[in-house]
Amino acid sequence: MRGSFGHFLLGYCQELTGCDGTSSLKRLFQAMRSNNPRAAEPLLLLALCQGREGYLLKTASNTKVESSYRAFLSDYRESGKALETYLDTLPEGNRFKKAYVAWQAERTRLQRDRLTLENVSRDISEMLDEKRISRADACRALSLNKGNFYAFLKGDTSKLSRKTAVDAYKKLANI
Repeated sequence: MRGSFGHFLLGYCQELTGCDGTSSLKRLFQAMRSNNPRAAEPLLLLALCQGREGYLLKTASNTKVESSYRAFLSDYRESGKALETYLDTLPEGNRFKKAYVAWQAERTRLQRDRLTLENVSRDISEMLDEKRISRADACRALSLNKGNFYAFLKGDTSKLSRKTAVDAYKKLANI
């Protein structure tokens, strides 16, 4: 989904501001100012990831967030650390760290989903063997795309969502 921190931040800022489909810092900042103050900190982090923090500071000039942006940037630069490393050192509850924590949660969720899907794929294959059900019959019974189902059983966990895979397992268990 959103592998890099910068890519995650773009989606996160779009979600918080309601500006889906735009990557414009100016538009995201305007939306944040109008009614989405929770996006202020992730927006600065996004600008840092894009190397556009100077532009965002100009845009934030004479606003409520300018001083917090300048203070964060000063502390961050003084630390000499990479952005993710610096964010990891901030205390829990820090508003800038919240976006980093959300990214970490998203990354681990994706890893857990992949592991779950691998296990479900293996369990479905074993169940088909035990019940002597062909893959084609299982596809018909589950109303799944044959190519995606076969690929899933061979280990391509991107072919079925977690919900679809678990539902398929439950249906097969009741056959």
